[in-house]
Amino acid sequence: MLQNITKVGVVGAGAMGFGIAINFALYGYPTTITDINDKILNRAMKNIKSAIEIFVDERLITQKKADETVKRITTTTDLSQLAANADFITEAITERPEDKRELFNKLDDLCPPCTIIASNTSFQTLGDFASNVKRQNKIIITHYFIPPHIVPGVEVAKGPRTSDETFNTTCKLMEKIGKTPIRIARSYQAI
Repeated sequence: MLQNITKVGVVGAGAMGFGIAINFALYGYPTTITDINDKILNRAMKNIKSAIEIFVDERLITQKKADETVKRITTTTDLSQLAANADFITEAITERPEDKRELFNKLDDLCPPCTIIASNTSFQTLGDFASNVKRQNKIIITHYFIPPHIVPGVEVAKGPRTSDETFNTTCKLMEKIGKTPIRIARSYQAI
């Protein structure tokens, strides 16, 4: 059985975060981005509009679709607001395990029990930063490649206790946003 995903959140509005948000919004998902201040969020929205205009210029999408995509994206500096309304959250913050650990613990407390929390980590395992999360069955890695709104592949990796439902839901969600999930069904530990 697959979980129904209707609203998405992205934590971190840098180079990866804004591109990840474009993916979801382009395919019809209301998407909220959060970061530590409005200056970062305003820059992300400029980057989003610029990237989407390139899609229009290259005739990949219509101006109407571009406008609809931008309207689906909202920003907030309030993590609790993002967490309360998202079925699926991707974090795209710095690659420091202590920062990811703090974020995953906060999201675990703030999100409804059904929310899937994904990390865009490129080299860490969920055990490096999410071992204290209560919803072990609802955490996963979705590693996008740069630039995330263009490159089609996304690694989807399970943690030791990630449920099959979470894994399959996430893989299907990646397909729904035009991505090719590279399925890593067995969790691995860094050596």
